[in-house]
Amino acid sequence: GKDAYSLGVAYSGGPIMVGGAYESFKNPASAYRTLYRLAAQYKAGPVRVAGQYQQGADKANVTGADRMVYGLGLSYTIGAAVLKGQYYAADSLDNKADSGATMYAIGADYNLGKQTTVYAAYASTDNDTNGSFAVNAGGHGDSITPKAGTGASGFSIGMIQKF
Repeated sequence: GKDAYSLGVAYSGGPIMVGGAYESFKNPASAYRTLYRLAAQYKAGPVRVAGQYQQGADKANVTGADRMVYGLGLSYTIGAAVLKGQYYAADSLDNKADSGATMYAIGADYNLGKQTTVYAAYASTDNDTNGSFAVNAGGHGDSITPKAGTGASGFSIGMIQKF
């Protein structure tokens, strides 16, 4: 079977948010068998700083396919605009040398009203020799996986309309 269990906790008070999560998959096809994640955010006026740490074990049900990922994000609000930047790093899988990567992204949102936002973003990934991370996860269409050891970059523009 493909049984899965998830548990998450979060605390939010004043300018601080912290949270953690645990996931367990019985026979994952591509996910980690177990996954731990910690996240924190601090907001002071127009500035928001966020960080995340994740430890995954046994990716695609392969013993020893473990990886750590961490990231930092920063945003700054100026009127109707929000400027954003992110940095992520994934170490190599414990059973596959030089399979990590780093990624950075920059972007901006502009609120046209309470329900409409336009945005633009640029992201670039620098893969290690055996790394093949993309710059997207397929949320806005197909994900293109680059050849191992090459970099990938992408530019996106869009609009969000809330109903």
